[in-house]
Amino acid sequence: LEQDLSDRKTYSWRRILETMEFLEKVGCKEEKLSSLLKTYPALVIEGSGKRFYVLFGRLFKVGLQVNEIYRLFIDNPEMLSDKCVMNIRKTLDFLIGIRMETQFIRKIMLSHMEVIGSCSLQAPRTACVSLNVSEDELCKILTKEPLRLFSFVSTTKKKRKSKLLSEDSRKYAEKTAFLLRLGYVENS
Repeated sequence: LEQDLSDRKTYSWRRILETMEFLEKVGCKEEKLSSLLKTYPALVIEGSGKRFYVLFGRLFKVGLQVNEIYRLFIDNPEMLSDKCVMNIRKTLDFLIGIRMETQFIRKIMLSHMEVIGSCSLQAPRTACVSLNVSEDELCKILTKEPLRLFSFVSTTKKKRKSKLLSEDSRKYAEKTAFLLRLGYVENS
C-alpha cells in the first residue's frame, strides 16, 4: 500500500483499519486480503475505504446478505473500481427507480454482477420512452427477463469506450439467455 499513498492527501487510518478488519471478519483470509489490496489498493485508500462501505451498504439495503456481498467482492474485485462502482450504483438506482421488489434486485445483482459492473445504463425514463412502456411495465419485463436490462446500455458519444465494453456485455448476456432457454443452469 505504501507506494499508493500520497503526501498530499489525508487518510482516516481508523477507517482503513476498520475496512480491513471488516473484510477479515466476513471471511477474507490474510493471503486473499493481501492479493486484493495489491490489485485494488483504492479499496481501502481512496476515501479511506468509504467507497467500500457505501457500496456494501447499498447492496445490503437491497437484500444481499453479508456473505453474498463478500463473495461478490472476492469473485469480482474489479467491481470496486471507480467505473464499476458508478455502474453498479446506476443499476441499483435504475431498478429502484422502476420500483422493482428487492428480491428481484437481489437476484439480478447476484447473477449478473460482472455485466452490471461493465455497463452504464440509461435512465429509467429514457428506457421507458424507447420501449413505449410505463415504469411498472418495464419492471414486469425485467422481472421475467432480467437480461433485457442490459439492452438499456447508454450509448452516448462521450462513452464510446464503454460502448465497446457494453457490446461484449450484451453478447455475454445474449449467450447466457440463450443457454438458459436451452435448459442450462445459470453459473454452472
